[in-house]
Amino acid sequence: MKIKNIWQRICADLRKINIRTTLIFAVAVLLGGILVSVFGGNRGLYSVITRPAFAPPAFVFAIVWTVLYFLIGAAAGAVFGFEDKCLEAVKYKGLFLFVIMLFFNYIWYPLFFGGGMFFIALLDILVMIILSLAIRKLFGKIYFTAKLIMTIYIIWLIYAALLNFAIVLLN
Repeated sequence: MKIKNIWQRICADLRKINIRTTLIFAVAVLLGGILVSVFGGNRGLYSVITRPAFAPPAFVFAIVWTVLYFLIGAAAGAVFGFEDKCLEAVKYKGLFLFVIMLFFNYIWYPLFFGGGMFFIALLDILVMIILSLAIRKLFGKIYFTAKLIMTIYIIWLIYAALLNFAIVLLN
């Protein structure tokens, strides 16, 4: 797909979405992520564990997760605001899976940083990836942009899983 076509599809989606609902979801998901990072464990653990060479500096995670939480929240909000009755079952199935995936997302931080349970945290990420693939497919039936956002999220989750796996092996 050409970049021009992608941009045109994103613009078409943006003209259709309910901005208010989209922003409410985006901010709510972001605030949940912030709360988890503040109260979920010892952020200093990252600096003392053995990390692989491809591990980024700690500050990168704060930036990436802030953007990702906002984006996936916006994707879910856009889908929630979609009003076509023909796709209502797809919409609610996608949102149901999103809530489950978000639960696994939010518990990863306390598992990893709060409990030092690196292997359990890795299993958690694998569940997130599987759920996100299903969500991507369902959201994509409603909005191309939501599918694109979930694709970006999945790419990051795969990287995070590889990093988590390496940390399991090294520690």
